[in-house]
Amino acid sequence: MDEQLKALLEGINALKKSGQEETKERMGNIQRSQEETRKGQLEMQKGLENVQKSQEETKEGLKVEEKIAVVEEKIAVVEEKIKKKVGEEIERIKKQVEERNEGVAENFSLISQQMENFEKKLLAGGNEKKSNSVSVFPEPVLAFPVSVTTFTKPVKQSTYEGKTNWELNIAKVVGRSVNCIQKILQKFKKTGMLANNEGRGRKKIMNSITERRVIHQVKIDPKISAPKIAASTSDTLGRSVSAETVRRVLRKAGYNGRVARKKPLIGKRNRVKRLKFAKEHILKPQQFWNVVIFSDESKFNIFGSDGRRMVSRKPNTSHHPSYCEARRWVGDGLGVYGYVGGGKASIH
Repeated sequence: MDEQLKALLEGINALKKSGQEETKERMGNIQRSQEETRKGQLEMQKGLENVQKSQEETKEGLKVEEKIAVVEEKIAVVEEKIKKKVGEEIERIKKQVEERNEGVAENFSLISQQMENFEKKLLAGGNEKKSNSVSVFPEPVLAFPVSVTTFTKPVKQSTYEGKTNWELNIAKVVGRSVNCIQKILQKFKKTGMLANNEGRGRKKIMNSITERRVIHQVKIDPKISAPKIAASTSDTLGRSVSAETVRRVLRKAGYNGRVARKKPLIGKRNRVKRLKFAKEHILKPQQFWNVVIFSDESKFNIFGSDGRRMVSRKPNTSHHPSYCEARRWVGDGLGVYGYVGGGKASIH
């Protein structure tokens, strides 16, 4: 019996061990499957997030494309308007130039005719009187309005003494030298116009974009100096720009170099508190202020000074915070503290 029981117990133990191992293996397989499912869920979530992001990006891209299309349409409309206006202006200017040229030609023909008549009169009279001064001649009636001023100044007659020609007569009427009249007539015969050609004279170093950049630098930092702006502008343009050119641009925009006002260093919180204090005590009677002490402190330099700080600002902006310099106790000096009271009563 004992041997049979032992055999049964051994069989039962073997079954238990095998069952435990199987359960362990099943539990391990279940845990692995759970981990795999978790990983799959995480991957699904990431995929959904990526899909949402891609949808949002596509929506944003569509919005941007729509905005770009709207802007392009507006630009096209503006370009058409500009082209129309420019064409109208060009036609109007051409008409004005043609009218001016026609009028000038008529004026010169009238002047030449009157000068010839005047020469005939002088020749008929014998040209007995010779003098270096010329009297005022009657103004010719012109077909086109031109400002002609009569003068009584003496005219240079070094090469035309004893002679009377129509160029000399025009010089007498206008009050200019004969060489000036000859140059004007030569230019009119060559070009057909009296106005100066475009593009004459010295060109500007800085264009409108560079000038706006200079003004923007001063708006950001009013304490920046003109030589520094000139150096940075020279680097960007690739050619030399003087400090005086920068000052000229700033003066044209209304910015002048001024000494910064020195004011106490007061923060934003302190400003609010001071304003609140002023509003609360603005209606206090005189008896209240008789028992109040007002104090202040300052620093005095024995040798030298702390220097002056220059700022570029527009008129009537001297008290703006960006154009003021805060007082600070920097360097060596003598500190002085003082106070003043309003009455003889006890002070609280």
